[in-house]
Amino acid sequence: MNYFTRQRYQAIQGDSRKAEREWDKACDAYRDYLASILSQLPPGSRDLAENTFHDGIIKELNELEPGSLQITIDASHNPWGPRGNFQLQFIGVSSLIVDGTVVGDWWLYEELHLLEHGFALHVLLETSEIIVEAADVTILPAVTTS
Repeated sequence: MNYFTRQRYQAIQGDSRKAEREWDKACDAYRDYLASILSQLPPGSRDLAENTFHDGIIKELNELEPGSLQITIDASHNPWGPRGNFQLQFIGVSSLIVDGTVVGDWWLYEELHLLEHGFALHVLLETSEIIVEAADVTILPAVTTS
């Protein structure tokens, strides 16, 4: 994470005005960065850039086959974006880094970064992080079996 780091996130959990200003500066810088790359991102990642799954819970993370990844999110409590259950289906996955236990963790903030052959999605979760580098992604409603 370049903008929404764990250190910045933890700092804004207190009453520090300085931390809030730093967070706001990071938000503004990320918005500027995203605006500068948005038209160059693959189509599905542009859709992802225009949505957030904040306060969503990661239900599944599955590598379906080489180069393919699926993340299922329960975004029923999302305050700013789509609500419901969703699947992020990544194609052309060239790298997946999972730091911690992500299934059951809460989605907090995300960043998208332009790569030569696709994009990178960095997700700050409550106690862990995910970084996916892929050619593109599709957001679909998830079929639930409950």
